[in-house]
Amino acid sequence: MRTLYFENSNLIRTIYEVCECIDRQDDIGAIDRISAITRGLAYVLSRAIENQPYFEQASIDIDGEYIFETLNETFEVQKAEDYILYGDFLKMRILPILLAIQDGIKINEGFFYDTDLWDENMRKLQKKDAVLYEKMLHCEEIHEASPYGKDVYSVEQSLVGDFSMLIKDAQKQITMHSNENPLGEAGKLIDSIYNVSKESYIIYGLGLGYHCKCLAVKDSDMKLTIIENDIGIIQLAMSYTNMDWYFGHAGVSLIYDEDWSGFSKAIDANKEGILLVHRPSAKRIKDQIVYNKIQEILVHEGSIKVYENTMLQNYRQNLKNHDENIDALQETFTDKRVVIVAGGPSLDQNVELLRNKPKDVLILSTGTVLKKLLDMGILVDYVIITDPKPYTEGQINGIEDCKVPLLLLSTTTKGIAKKYIAKKYLICQKGFEAAEAYAKENGLNTYETGGSVMTTALDVCIRFQVKSIIFIGLDLAFTGKKVHAENTREENLVDFDSMIQVDDVTGGKVPTSRPFYMYRKWIEARLEKEDVTMDVYDATEGGALIKGCILTKLNEVL
Repeated sequence: MRTLYFENSNLIRTIYEVCECIDRQDDIGAIDRISAITRGLAYVLSRAIENQPYFEQASIDIDGEYIFETLNETFEVQKAEDYILYGDFLKMRILPILLAIQDGIKINEGFFYDTDLWDENMRKLQKKDAVLYEKMLHCEEIHEASPYGKDVYSVEQSLVGDFSMLIKDAQKQITMHSNENPLGEAGKLIDSIYNVSKESYIIYGLGLGYHCKCLAVKDSDMKLTIIENDIGIIQLAMSYTNMDWYFGHAGVSLIYDEDWSGFSKAIDANKEGILLVHRPSAKRIKDQIVYNKIQEILVHEGSIKVYENTMLQNYRQNLKNHDENIDALQETFTDKRVVIVAGGPSLDQNVELLRNKPKDVLILSTGTVLKKLLDMGILVDYVIITDPKPYTEGQINGIEDCKVPLLLLSTTTKGIAKKYIAKKYLICQKGFEAAEAYAKENGLNTYETGGSVMTTALDVCIRFQVKSIIFIGLDLAFTGKKVHAENTREENLVDFDSMIQVDDVTGGKVPTSRPFYMYRKWIEARLEKEDVTMDVYDATEGGALIKGCILTKLNEVL
C-alpha cells in the first residue's frame, strides 16, 4: 500500500498541474503530462479495484463499474482534444476517486514517510555546509534553548501526500502550508514573484521548503539565500522532505540565523535582487523589532504587488497629461519655508493660523485636505497627490478648476491629471523602473516616496533645499481616537484598543496603525541623512513623537 499511496500522490499532483495548464490555455504543457496521467490511472485504479476489501475496512467504496465508466468517458474526451472538458472530468470525476483512495490508505495505515530522509539529508549537508551540519547535530538542544523552544509542531500529510505543518505557540496557531497541494500552491507563489531578469533572491522562512524548491528549480545559475530563525523548522524539513533542490544547487545557501545578523547582511548585499517573505514564517517571529521590520516590508511589498499593473497604466497616462517636471520648481522652493499640511485629527487645532501666513511661507497641501483649506479661504500654493488608487479622484471632485498647481507622482491615479485644470508637475520616483528610466533619459531627478504622500512631500522639500519644513496635521496616529481631521475624508471606526501604542508628543501613548508606524520610521531615517541641512518642525501639536523633528507650536514657528 505504501507504493500505491505514493504513486497516487504523484498522479494527483500531475492532475493539478494539467488542470492549471488548461486554465491558462497552455495546451503543450497539458499534453506533455497527459500520458503520465493515463499510465498513473491504469496502475492506481486497477490496484484499488484489486484491493476492494482493504478499502471497505476504512468505509471507502471502490465501485469498479463506476470507475471503468468514468475512465472510458475521460479517455473519449481526451481523444477529442477537448481540453476544457477533459480538465472538468479530471477535477469533478477522477480526483474524488483518487482522494478517496488516499483517505482509505491513511485510515488503515496512518501516514507514510521515508524514515531514512534525515540520515540521507544530513550526509549531503555535511558536504554542502559543514558549519550548518555541526549545528544540526545539536539541533534539539539549540531549539530547546531558543525562543521557539515551547512551540508545538504538528506534521500531517496533505491531500496529495506532501506534508503540511501546523505550529502553536502561547497566543496563536499558524498553518505553514496548504493542506491540499503544498507544492502546487508554492509554485503559484513563485510564479507571481519570479523575474527572469533577476539573478539574486532572498527568502525569509524555510517552512518545509516547497516555495524554496519551486524557486531554485527555475534557474540553475541563480543565487538564492534562505534565512531561517528557527532551527526546529530546518530539522523538520530535513526529516520529512527530500532537499536535493538545495544540496544539488551551488547557488542556494541556507542560513540558520539565530541572532538575525545573517538577515541584515543578506538584505544589504541584495540591493538589486528580490526579497520574498514567507508570511506564515513571519508571523512566528519572536523579536518585536525584527517583526515590525518584516511587517514594514510586507506592507510595502503587498502594496506594490496589488497595484503594479494599475501603477503602470497610471504612469503611461500621466506622462501624456502633465505640463512640466517638478525639477522646474526647485528655484521657487529654495530658501522658502514650506508648511506641509496633512490630514491628521490634530489639524483642526491650528489650521486657521494659515490664513495669515508670512510671505516667505509656501503651503503645500496633501490632496486629502485641499478642499478643507480652500473652503476655509486659506491660500494654498501647491497640492501634492501620490495615491495610485482610483478613489483618490474624489480629492479633486468639484474643485478641478481651483487653479492650485499640482505635484503629481508619476503613478498617481490617472483620472487626476486628466480632470485637473491647473498646472501639473510630474514627480519621477525611485523604485519604479519606468519612471527611473524616463528620468535618466531626460536628465531628471528621481525622488523617494516612503510609501505615502507626506513622505514624498518631505523628500521633495529636502531635495529642493528649502529654508525650513513645517509639518501640521501629521499625527501618524489616531489622536483622540480620531482617524482624520474634520471635513477631509470619511472612514469607518476602527478598533483602537488592539493597535500599536507609541510615544506621543505629550509624553504619553497614542494608538497607531502599522502603515503609520512605517511612515514615521521612514521619516526618522530620512531626517538622519546628510542632505537634511534645514530645520524640520513638527507643529502638529498632537500625534506620534517623530524623532528628528523639532517640536513647536504653529503660531511660534510662523
